[in-house]
Amino acid sequence: MEKLRKAVRKGAVEEVRGLVLEGADVNALDKRGVNALHVAAEMNDLDLLDALLESPKADVNIVDQVQGWTPIVHCLCASGGDTSILRRRKLIPTS
Repeated sequence: MEKLRKAVRKGAVEEVRGLVLEGADVNALDKRGVNALHVAAEMNDLDLLDALLESPKADVNIVDQVQGWTPIVHCLCASGGDTSILRRRKLIPTS
């Protein structure tokens, strides 16, 4: 959904939350083969990632068509290895 990716690129957290609540597809790939989760992870914006991960359908294992990376890999690369958002959402072990 282009509207969701545009909101992510603008850093509009509340707009993203609203779109997610309305059922926006956070996993939809654009013509480059990336989705809103990939974009937020590349931006290293934990608030956006958290808003997107509120969707019960968010697939953190979907790979982009550019590098073959998951949003988790993008997040780790962009954050220099900071796993706080991933631990908070229980996507990786805490110990």
